[in-house]
Amino acid sequence: MSYFIFKKQTWISFLGVLLAFLILILILPFSAGYKKSEGFVVSVDYGNGVEKKFWGSSNMSRTAWDTLQQANAHSFLEVNVAEDFYPSSIDKIENDENGRQWTLYVNNERIFASPIEVKINSGDQVLWKFE
Repeated sequence: MSYFIFKKQTWISFLGVLLAFLILILILPFSAGYKKSEGFVVSVDYGNGVEKKFWGSSNMSRTAWDTLQQANAHSFLEVNVAEDFYPSSIDKIENDENGRQWTLYVNNERIFASPIEVKINSGDQVLWKFE
């Protein structure tokens, strides 16, 4: 009888290893094919400790303005724009009379050009910061 129990435990162990192997076979192709650097990240820093992030695909030439609009189109955030393509408000937080406004950074570098002129490449990080 102990021989039968040993065989049953061995069989259960074998099935467990087989199941784990099959799960790895299914997961690896998906994880190996995904690279965050093939897209862009748009972060919105509200200046009060709250931050949102949106990951997008950069399968075509994009500008900083396009990335913000893509986040807006996915209902990730609400954007109102001024004449220079800088946001006048994001999620109802408006540029104010005290000088606080939405500022654009790409890869940690402050950008002074219009967002519609700033090209975004694969792997870039776009930050809109209220400061």
